[in-house]
Amino acid sequence: MNKISVNGTSLAKDLIFHIFSSAIIYKYLKPNDLKNKKKVNSFIKSFCKNIDRNKLSIDHTDDVLKDARKYKLHNEVDKAYLFYAVFFEHQINFLITIMCVKNNWDIKVAKGLIRRLKLEDKFGWLLSIFKLPKFNLNHFKTIDNLFQKRNEYVHYKYPQMTLDETENDLSEQSTKNAAQKIISIEKTIKYCKLYISKVIFENKKIISLSGIKKL
Repeated sequence: MNKISVNGTSLAKDLIFHIFSSAIIYKYLKPNDLKNKKKVNSFIKSFCKNIDRNKLSIDHTDDVLKDARKYKLHNEVDKAYLFYAVFFEHQINFLITIMCVKNNWDIKVAKGLIRRLKLEDKFGWLLSIFKLPKFNLNHFKTIDNLFQKRNEYVHYKYPQMTLDETENDLSEQSTKNAAQKIISIEKTIKYCKLYISKVIFENKKIISLSGIKKL
């Protein structure tokens, strides 16, 4: 489970999301059960009773996104691109893992797909294999462009430029272009999160905090 804000409401919301998403992924609950307060409370009581035996994993995705936004605020664009790319890599790999679990595939299959498939395969034909909706092409293009920027920075694959082109790359217009790219990236983050949430909860809304009885 990832690090969670110390704010009480935020803590509770994050806990609920991660606990219930895992419960649905591993088939302890069905998405429709989230509408049933009795089943929800029964699950929570069981979870709390066996909390010392529940296995949790560390998810750094939210921290990665915070780092990306921190570098964005400091105008360190290359580093921001790097962490934004890691965020999307976490998201698509999480989705692959979810679908392998839902299909009762061995976890080794998920690991193999994650390691061997290219970005376009993960966002393309693999989603069709899982019978999921097509990933929006414009949002994929945003991610693909981001990964190119990431590779330029990480693998030192910067395009060759003349002196004039270098000056243009450092110009005010270039800064505006980078800002526009980050706006597109943030829009794609929202889309990606919603896409995965719909897959997990099958378009059902998770029950609100007010719908859960005090234990």
